[in-house]
Amino acid sequence: MYRQILEKLKNWSQKKDKKPLIIQGARQVGKTYVVREFAKLNYENLVYLNFETNPDFSSLFKENLESKEIVRKIEIAVNKKIDPENTLIFFDEIQNCGLALTSLKYFQESSEKYNIIAAGSLLGITLSSGNSYPVGKVDFLSLHPLNFREYLTAIGKDSLSEYLSEIQLSQKIEDHFHNKLLKHFNIYSYLGGMPEVLNKYIESNDLDIAREVQSSILLAYQNDFSKHLEPSEIIKIRKIWDALPRQFTKENRKFIFSAIAKSARAREYENALQWLIDAGILLKSKVVESPEIPLEGSSISDYFKIFMLDVGLLGARLNIDKSFLLDNTNIFNNYKGILAESITAQELTANNMIELYYWTSSAQAEVDFLLEFKSNIIPLEVKSGLNRKSKSLNTYVKKYQPKIAFRTSLHQEITSNNILDIPLYLVGEIGRFVDSRKPIKKMS
Repeated sequence: MYRQILEKLKNWSQKKDKKPLIIQGARQVGKTYVVREFAKLNYENLVYLNFETNPDFSSLFKENLESKEIVRKIEIAVNKKIDPENTLIFFDEIQNCGLALTSLKYFQESSEKYNIIAAGSLLGITLSSGNSYPVGKVDFLSLHPLNFREYLTAIGKDSLSEYLSEIQLSQKIEDHFHNKLLKHFNIYSYLGGMPEVLNKYIESNDLDIAREVQSSILLAYQNDFSKHLEPSEIIKIRKIWDALPRQFTKENRKFIFSAIAKSARAREYENALQWLIDAGILLKSKVVESPEIPLEGSSISDYFKIFMLDVGLLGARLNIDKSFLLDNTNIFNNYKGILAESITAQELTANNMIELYYWTSSAQAEVDFLLEFKSNIIPLEVKSGLNRKSKSLNTYVKKYQPKIAFRTSLHQEITSNNILDIPLYLVGEIGRFVDSRKPIKKMS
């Protein structure tokens, strides 16, 4: 299964003075598979240490963190010689061994340079706590569920994926290709991008089997609550988890702590919510009232939206039936745009928009996403059907005069006036479009 991160891993491996690399991502997004595949394509040998399935590996780091000594112990433990140039050392589920995480600092400082990648399902939580974090001594990459282009490649539609990546703003999308892309986009909105879900669907061609896998992944996330948290925090996280369907389907999707329980307060539940975000299970989009570079500096911490990391898991969480796939517009309209917004959040995150933001003005206008791109702030309005009317986006464009503004819909025509309209399935190409686009005309 091809993943775009393989190109980034290749670039990392070719650096002359590369640091150990940490890959972050939620459980079951494919971190282990990606690293194994990368090793197979680029190294003679792979040395694999999983600190969750084999806790005894942790003892290799107890007495001495000097890199040569650790390598010597690893060679004995796995009965394999480590050639620094031709061997990839992979520390998996490294959050289970704080000393292994700390050792990355010493590997980076060593005169003998080794190829080392570390990953872990709950690594984001470990790093956010500051425990054993080798500041400045590692590089980072994030892995997310498959985006739409990766999905097309996974199901054998390589030429359609390539076509998607080559669409130009001046191009008319032919009916044949638009209908195909929309059909697969609808199926993708049900399946999402979790690798195991897609593998089962490809094997069986059965959406019900895919839904069973989605349900098992959601259950695995719930099991993580019990395994890694104190009882008091487990209760809070389970309350948040149980309230998510109500939260996602509200007309106003600003996160409300009182939706968890009538007496719930932010200070009681914010740590539990942050655990779900650090674990990669939820994505957070912060509100901005006065858009300025950097957006983080003008965001308001108390107001935000949340999304599931994967639209397929969202559908399973909401128990959306597969029958909605029969209508090209039905699946989006019946769920108040949450699926369209969730796919957009997922696509943006997978395409290096690490932080998500949206704009609101005194609760009178709201633009779904603001993108910080090459010192520009780009507004993006997500329309889930065929209606292109958007008073809020017009208000934003008139007030702030952005270089370019985007609006998505299910229309196939790419239109341009003061706002650039694109089909929803082209959200992942926005960065490419910004690069090729002249500034919009100023509105009076």
